[in-house]
Amino acid sequence: MSTQHKALELAEEIDSKEWFSCAEAADTIRAQHTLIVQMREALGKCRFDSLNMSVKHWNEVCAAAIVADKYLGEKG
Repeated sequence: MSTQHKALELAEEIDSKEWFSCAEAADTIRAQHTLIVQMREALGKCRFDSLNMSVKHWNEVCAAAIVADKYLGEKG
């Protein structure tokens, strides 16, 4: 089992083809992966501020965290 996320594995595979459009796609995948990791870290910090959030907002934060966790748990 790989320790790298599937999206990053695909980015490396695409990048190895050395086609300009593939390199651009690989860069986009890596950038999106980085944003998802940053988003998940930020969502984790939201739990400390949960007393100041509405129930609706808290539910949205939890839902986003679940989606990010699912993505980050998917390894190749």
